[in-house]
Amino acid sequence: MAFAVDRAGDDEDKGTEAVQALESEAKHSDPATYALFYEEAMRAIDQQRQTLADVRARAGVLLSGLVLAASFMASASVRDQVNVAGVLATVFFIASTAVLVALLRAKRGWRWGVDLQLVLGTYIEGDPPATLAEIHRSRAYYVAYDDLPKNEDKLDAMHDLFGLASTFGVAAVVFWLMAIAQQGGPA
Repeated sequence: MAFAVDRAGDDEDKGTEAVQALESEAKHSDPATYALFYEEAMRAIDQQRQTLADVRARAGVLLSGLVLAASFMASASVRDQVNVAGVLATVFFIASTAVLVALLRAKRGWRWGVDLQLVLGTYIEGDPPATLAEIHRSRAYYVAYDDLPKNEDKLDAMHDLFGLASTFGVAAVVFWLMAIAQQGGPA
């Protein structure tokens, strides 16, 4: 079965991959098998979306906590004089804040499994149109072998960045406490 795909750039690659997945030899003749495969692939994508939302929520909470800590500790740490611990605390606070803001803003490059234009142009309006089982099989294949791994790589990087931001945040608080202690305690 051949499908015409008229796309540019990444969309052309998606269309080509979709046609290759659709044209590859089917191993099961039962359409329910491919419907199940598609449902599981979409469930995995939904879990990745939830993980992304969780990381962003934690980043927002950590950022709020750091800002609150900075509002109390930063001024107390430089009350009489600026010291090395206060400067280091500020540097770690800025670094942590920058990483957290980057985590909150990360919006590009996510693959959520459904490109409606591709489904319409390649599968539904293709010549000949694909059957529902073929659509399920091809889309699930594309999600399982392309979207999920790419998202997983990005999620792993986000978890690593969140850990880095947390470490920087803890370091900022520790250095602020040291700076406050060097000033003779809280005012």
